Amino acid sequence: MTIESNISKNTHIGNGVTIHFPFTYKIWKKEEMLVTIEDEKGITSNITPYDVILGNNGGEVVLYIDNENKTPIPKGYTIALTRNMPFLQEQDYINGWRFNADVVEENFDIVTAELQQLLESSKRTIKVPVTSSTKPEELLNELYNARNIAVEQAGVATQQAQISTEQATLSGSYAQTANEQAVLSQQYADISQRWAESETPPDPTDENSKSAKAWAMIAADIIPVASDVLPGKVAPQYPLVTGPDGKLTYDGYKRGWGAKNLNDNISILGDADLNTVTDNGFYHVNAGTGLNRPANSPITLVVSGYDLRKLQIAYCFYENNNANNKVFVRSKYGETWSPWVQISLTSDMLDRYNQLTDRYIFDSNMYTSKIITISPPASDTELKYTPPANGYLIMRADATQGAIARIHAVVNGFTFTSGYMTILSVTHYHVGLWIPVKKGVPVSIKPIYKGYCSIIFSYAEGEL
Repeated sequence: MTIESNISKNTHIGNGVTIHFPFTYKIWKKEEMLVTIEDEKGITSNITPYDVILGNNGGEVVLYIDNENKTPIPKGYTIALTRNMPFLQEQDYINGWRFNADVVEENFDIVTAELQQLLESSKRTIKVPVTSSTKPEELLNELYNARNIAVEQAGVATQQAQISTEQATLSGSYAQTANEQAVLSQQYADISQRWAESETPPDPTDENSKSAKAWAMIAADIIPVASDVLPGKVAPQYPLVTGPDGKLTYDGYKRGWGAKNLNDNISILGDADLNTVTDNGFYHVNAGTGLNRPANSPITLVVSGYDLRKLQIAYCFYENNNANNKVFVRSKYGETWSPWVQISLTSDMLDRYNQLTDRYIFDSNMYTSKIITISPPASDTELKYTPPANGYLIMRADATQGAIARIHAVVNGFTFTSGYMTILSVTHYHVGLWIPVKKGVPVSIKPIYKGYCSIIFSYAEGEL
């Protein structure tokens, strides 16, 4: 026979039903058929045909995606039927024997089929032009490099897309929160407007309770300045007179606190639990050991606030027989009060500084401190020091009366500044910095000061 066609490949498309697929070229054994499929994602694989039916110049292949369950090739899959020749010459010609033309012709046909297989395969390869000086392996390396760059850039693009998505989600969340807050603010504004315009007092059973609008009208009767909203008057409507109790008040003025003598509104409390004192007003708390008080001394207590928000201000006349009066504040929202916080005076800060020069707080206890004196460098000169224990660097600038004292230090790159202070007394005055340091961690000190500077290292007794 002869091979008059150079076809060496047939392709088909699966439809989920067909199992017989024809081919139109000569093969001599079933094993010489190669079946390749490509799925919808472009992934290729070789499969074993269920059967190969051979004809004189072609045949057909019986295919399943799953031979055991006989599942047809899915719809959309591409099927390629190509030769898979063994590239062997198994015919032995013996010298002097009869020469059989059919055998020779068939061997030539097999060689032609092998050449057609090679031709079909070479057509699918990447080739350089015949005039090119680029070697195939160089072109292959360029392709691999381009692929790697593309994969890397795709990864970066994916990461940036993910970041953009997260940022967009976060922006949407912020926008939603802002919108909710705007709605809530508008609701509060509406409530405030209704409260300002209402003539109903908070407590209708109390004759001294007034609405915001009523209080505004009362203020309009008293303040000597007129406006478009409050007409005002040149002089108070109610003259000052001495009442039956000998106290100065406005005649006939019965409108709550206003100008009324505040002593009439002060309640006397014994050893009360101050957590329970939540009504707005003034209170006097006797000295004692009542619960939740800032000190055991007599206290003048002010309570203010509304709804769930409350504020307490406590003025203690003395604390543990200390002549220095103290002021404490705390607040609550709901049922829980915050801790008492003392409002410090300038004298308190100086007392605290003087205390730290000879006492040391450690683990919530007070210990006698130990001091190491450090020779200060010249102003604006760096000094390196390694603390032998956990403690504090105390730096003081001394100045005389009339001088401006200030100390400024750069410690390990962090700037500490005391601020300027004019010395008014005849005696020396100390303006200082108190900087915590750790054992074995070197510090770099660069003081800038006016006047004389001294540096000491203070640590708790027993640390060394």
